[in-house]
Parts: sequence; structure tokens; C-alpha cells
Amino acid sequence: MAGTQPCHFFQFGRCKNGDACIYAHTINPEFKPKPCQYFTKGKCYKGKNCTFLHAQEDIGSTKAAKSTTNATASTNDAPEQRVIDTNTQSTFQAWISQIPSSDFDEAPQLFGAIANFFQQARKLAEVGAGVAQEVIFALASEGGMRRIGELVNRPFPDVMSDRVLSDRFDKQIIPFFQLLSLKHVDRSALLEGRVAWIYVYLFGNGGKRACPLFVAAARYLKLIVKPEATEADRAAAESVLTVLAKVVEVNGTAQVTEALIPIVERIANVLQPADPQQEPFSHVALRRLSAIQQRFNIGANIPHAGSAIDTSAKPTFDTPRDLPGDLSHEGPRHDNDFSDIRQIKIMPTLQEIQSSRNEYLPPLDQTEWHVRGLRGLLDRQFRLLREDTVGQVRDVAGFELQTLQDPIDVVGRQGDKHQSARRFVYQNLRFEDFGFDSLKGLEFAVSFDQPPHLRHLPTDARRQWWEGSRRLGGDALVCLLDAAGSAAFLIVSMAPEFSDKTSKKGAPPTHHLHKVFNRHDDPFRASAVVRFAEYSEVTAKQIIGFFDSANRGAPMSLVEFPGVLVPAFLPTLSALQKMSTSSDLPFDNLILQNSDGHVPPPAYATAAAFRYKLDAVTNGRPQTLRLDNTGAAVHFDMDAFTASTSLDSGQADAFISSLSRSFALVQGPPGESFPLYLCITS
Repeated sequence: MAGTQPCHFFQFGRCKNGDACIYAHTINPEFKPKPCQYFTKGKCYKGKNCTFLHAQEDIGSTKAAKSTTNATASTNDAPEQRVIDTNTQSTFQAWISQIPSSDFDEAPQLFGAIANFFQQARKLAEVGAGVAQEVIFALASEGGMRRIGELVNRPFPDVMSDRVLSDRFDKQIIPFFQLLSLKHVDRSALLEGRVAWIYVYLFGNGGKRACPLFVAAARYLKLIVKPEATEADRAAAESVLTVLAKVVEVNGTAQVTEALIPIVERIANVLQPADPQQEPFSHVALRRLSAIQQRFNIGANIPHAGSAIDTSAKPTFDTPRDLPGDLSHEGPRHDNDFSDIRQIKIMPTLQEIQSSRNEYLPPLDQTEWHVRGLRGLLDRQFRLLREDTVGQVRDVAGFELQTLQDPIDVVGRQGDKHQSARRFVYQNLRFEDFGFDSLKGLEFAVSFDQPPHLRHLPTDARRQWWEGSRRLGGDALVCLLDAAGSAAFLIVSMAPEFSDKTSKKGAPPTHHLHKVFNRHDDPFRASAVVRFAEYSEVTAKQIIGFFDSANRGAPMSLVEFPGVLVPAFLPTLSALQKMSTSSDLPFDNLILQNSDGHVPPPAYATAAAFRYKLDAVTNGRPQTLRLDNTGAAVHFDMDAFTASTSLDSGQADAFISSLSRSFALVQGPPGESFPLYLCITS
């Protein structure tokens, strides 16, 4: 039996309970709907189907009432700030009103307006993460899937002209793909489940939606992948490959859907350049394609029911790599991140120290290098050596800079992995003086707090401690850190011999800062003389400026890295950069080989009439060695040769093997008279 209280939904004519409703189905003349609390935040998905008030004036009055009620409340209890501004909110409401409710008999199809629908969705999602979440939640609903179905279920007939196909992708499909490819959509943990629903729907049962869609996409890519392509074309291609990669990743059965394999091969033929040395159309698209191909290789190896399992196959792992500099899909990591090692400063920059992204390190597989051939090898050696030597210094400097800027907040960083790295930190740094050395250039005298346990010791005792500890010795690497946000790597200068004999005639006078500043004379302030580790005009101006602000600026520290000597790695890294410029590398034909390591014989040794005379090692017994074109000995009796010499079998074999190669390195075990030999026979 129905009650006396009027039914809220009956007032709108939308009560689905009919005679079974427990509320009265009578018109209430005093009924006025309440303001929709979700609409005020721009989060109402029901649009015109909502049974609450969406009128702006009533909502404004409701907000004013709430504001008056909470006038005495603290700021911590203030109402949540609206994330979406008024213009975006009205645009969002107009857009979401086009999504039908779960009732399939309601809203009609959009037909030609579907292009504007997805273009508007992309623009809304680009506003920010908050709006993007609302857009994805709406598209992942029952009504949103209907709109996606209108987009992808329309056929792509073979007779469709290139112009019509391109226009349909540019205005309808690509905006939808680019919406899904946005970083704050693709990488959002909150949206992960909803986005996965969309990719499952795009794939369809057995790939019924994905196959025709990406057959057309392959044809579209063929139209836009061309030398004169625009950035918009590249962005479109990248979005197609991103969505295809996610469709294959999310749907496990996609990897064994045979109809998708020729589609992927067709896309690969379009994207991959015929010439390996040619610049690819898009590095991002190629990385997505590589991930797709890897998954299909795995899928191809899944055995069918009843087939024998091949246990000899070894699993492989494909880790997506973030390429260096402008080749990275996220852009350069910092101002010292370049694809060309010749542009990289060997010592880290401030932005590099503060960067949270991992540095690019080339893999062992040459096919994955962003630069091929000799330059690719030099690129890999440079980056690996720089990371081994400079990487830890960079990370420690970054940690110390954070500590200097926020000395109170150290609890959260107590477990930092860089705290175990060795370093000595000297506080309250000041610049005292500067001078020019005829050999070392510009030098600076800096002072800092004397270690507390040295302040009450005699001068000789302080000198002995500093010399015995070997701290701040010659060529030691140090880093100047400024709490205002600056960093500079310097080298401790060694004290010169103060002798007139060491002065060169005609040379400019040397400013011996070491005569005035040292580590031990002052019980409260120690001093050191430093110079640039790697000169740059920006760093020079910055340090010169410290002489004006050293006594009144932000706190500064000096961080020493014991055991790290710049001469141990800087010349090598500089040489690798120069070799990358000149492409001059000794034995490059051997270092760059991709075979099993076979070294060819010397050219002269393969001549038909050439013979090695071995009389010098066979105790005067005449014996010769002839080689074929591969370096193999022809009709040579190794046992007879060994018996006629004073060499053992291992030494004899190494001797003959060295003569059959244009380059050989022979190492003997401990105790040998000549444990290491280098043989260059070419």
C-alpha cells in the first residue's frame, strides 16, 4: 500500500516502481528539487536526467548560505575548492549531456556530431587531470561505451577513398586516441581500471572491433608517414600505436589473435625506414611498435592444446627504454641531457642534480641503440663510464642540496640510498679571495668551519691531522652548494713549490693563494684553494657573484668526494667525445664486428707464395707455416712443431694462433717469464 509522502521521482514522471512504489504518486505543489551537490563540483554524470537542481542561480544561493554558516569555521574546515572553473564546467555539462543514460531506448545516435563529441572530450581532458578523470569516467559508463561504439563500429569499406578515410581519422578517431594517450590518463592509477574497460571494448569479442579498426589505421598511417609530414601527423601516428599497444597489452587473447599479426606487419612496413641509417618517422611510434611485436612473438610461442611444449626456449624480457634528450617521449630530462654525447658537459649541471628521472644508459644490444655504428659504440662507452664515475657524485650532491635547503626535513630521507656514499661536508662556506695561476687559470680561496674537534688543538696538531686524513688533497673533487639553488663542481689545487726556479721567464706572475690560506692556521676557519673542474661562463659568473653576497646570502656548503679524482676520468671522457667527432677509433673493424669474434689473418699472410719461417723457435730445424684465406694452418703438424721447440703445448698453440690473426693478445698464467704479450701482425 502506498504511503502518504509524495514520491520524489513521480514529480519528474520517472518512477519505475509503478503501483508497487511505497510513496504516494500525487503531484506536490510545494515540491522544489534540491540543488545537485555533484553539479556544483562539475561531477554530475546524469545531465538532463538528474532529478536534482542544475540551475546556476539556486546553486549560487545555496553556496552563499553555506558560506555564511561556516563564516566562523577555521580554514581547515573550509568547503572543498572547486577544481573546474565556470567556463569549463558549462562546457563539460554540455558535453556530458550528450551521453545517454543506461536506458538504451533514450538518446539517439550523434551521426555527424560524433566528431565534435570526441574533439570536445579531448579538449576537456587536456585542461587537467581532474577534468580528464571526469571525462574517462563518463566514457567508461554504459552510455559512454555507446558513443565509443558509434565511433568504431562504423565500417571502413575498401572502396572508401583516401580523402574520406583520412578525414574520418583526423576528425573522429585520432581525437579519441589522443585522449587515451594523454599522460595523466594513460599513467593515472585512479583511471587504470576505467581505461582498461575502454580497451577491452575496443578489442571486442575475438578482436571483432580491433581488427577492422586497425586495418583502416594501417591504411591511414600509410597516407601520413611521408618525408614532408607535420608534427600533427607524427602525433597522430604515435597515438595510433599507443592505443594499439594498450589494446594488445590489456587483452590477453589479442596476443594469439592471428588476424592481428598481418595488421602489425603492415604497420611495421609503413613505419620502419628501409635504410637503417635513415632517421625514423617517429621514435615514440617505433618503441610502441617494438613492444607490440614483442608481445606477438610471445603469443606466437603459446602452444595449442595437445601440442608438445618446447622446453628449450628461454624467456626474454623487453624493457621500454626512455631515449636521451629530444628523443625521449617525455622530453629532455634536464639541460645536460642530449642524444649527442659531444654536447654533454662531463660534470653535472644544477638541473641534472635536481632531476628525478633516471639517466639514459644504452643496452648491450646494438639494435636498440639510438645511434648505430662507431658513434653508437662511443656513445655507449661514454655514457656508461660517466655514470660509473660521475653518477654517484651527482646523486650525493642532489641529496646534500636538498638537506641544505631544508635541514629540518631529514627524517623522511634517513633511508636514502645515497646516505651510505662517502663524502665530507664543510659548513658555512665563504669566498675569501681569487687569483690567476699561469698554468691552472682562475683559482679561488674559500673558507669554512674548522671541524669541532680541531678547534682547541695547537696549530701543528691541526696540520698533522689534515695531512694524515688526506682530506682536501690535491686534485680532490668538491662541489659547492648554495641553499638558494646553485651548484658548481671544483677541484682542489695543489700548493706550488714557492721557488724562483720554478718561475718561467716572461710568464705572468702567479697569485700564490696558498701562502695566505691553508687548512690549519686558523682554529675556527679552515681554507682551501679551488679551481674549476669544467669551465663554463655561467659557473664563472655565478662564483664571481658570490664575492658580493657570500657574507649575506643563503647558506653554502662544500662537499668533498674522497677517492674521486677528476684526472682519473675527465681526460678519458673528453677523448671519447673527440673520437665521436672525428670517428677515429683504433681497431674499429675489430671492435665493431657483430660476428662470433673471429679475427681475420694479415692480408700478406694469405698470399699463395707466403710462408712463415719458424726456424727461430724450432732450434734451427727448418719448418714453415702457411695459412689459407680464413687464417687456418694448411698441412701443419702441431705436435711435431711443439716437440721441436722449448714451448709447452699451450704456449705453442698460442704462438701459432697469434701468427694466424691480424691482432692477438696472449696472456699467460702467474709465474710465466712473459705473462702478457701483444702481437700485431698486420
